[in-house]
Amino acid sequence: MEGRSIVVSEDGTENEVVRIGCKFGYPSDLLELGEEIGSGAAAKVYVCRRLRTGEELAVKVINLAKLMLMGDYESHLGRVEA
Repeated sequence: MEGRSIVVSEDGTENEVVRIGCKFGYPSDLLELGEEIGSGAAAKVYVCRRLRTGEELAVKVINLAKLMLMGDYESHLGRVEA
């Protein structure tokens, strides 16, 4: 499933949550998702582009369902809130 991440809900259905070309962020500062450039056990890293300026950035998309199954959710949550 190159270029997209899937999250499985409690009832077992799959829902596409990210795909190349999708836009995200604040309405005044939208970003567009590009190619996957890396991955780990529960996350993928994508190139993204700030639409307002064309600046290239990277974004890490964490699969929270996988993270919870791995028992590592709490430690990551603390990092996000810090």
